[in-house]
Amino acid sequence: LPICIVAGGTAVYALTDDGTLFGWGANDKGQLPGVQSVSVADPVAVWGASGSKVLAVAAGGAHALALVSDGSVMAWGDGARGQLGNGTSTGSSVPIAVDLSALNGASVSMVGAGGARSVMATLDGRLWVWGGAATDALSPALMPISGGAVNRMAVSERAVHVWWREAKEVTVPPVSVGVLV
Repeated sequence: LPICIVAGGTAVYALTDDGTLFGWGANDKGQLPGVQSVSVADPVAVWGASGSKVLAVAAGGAHALALVSDGSVMAWGDGARGQLGNGTSTGSSVPIAVDLSALNGASVSMVGAGGARSVMATLDGRLWVWGGAATDALSPALMPISGGAVNRMAVSERAVHVWWREAKEVTVPPVSVGVLV
């Protein structure tokens, strides 16, 4: 059964309770790993046979992120603006690992995406962002905000909205942080 459905700009993903990820929609930039068609109208499995399970999924304009049971964060699709987080501006039609080396062992608790931007929160309450404009970070960079453990976040091309467990909201506007253009 689906436990989560997310819609990006060009593809939709459904995560099931057993950690299998289904996708449908456009595939012109590799949004649907393992699928050869340019677009798919019906859900097809895009993750599930590798042994590790997807715990959470996020969809951006033409890319997606998955938090995986082994602690990794995987990305695929359009990477032209660094949104895959692997240090390049190259897209991928297969899931590739986001560079987590800057986290110094901190565990990722959630992922988010919007437009060509990607974010993740770690259990220690830090928020990391990459992608966006051509001059933005190509790998995760610490966003200088604080407020405790992140409970929810929403991402768009222009801003990242963060809610903490204490029920306060902080909107990080594009002008406040160098990586948010």
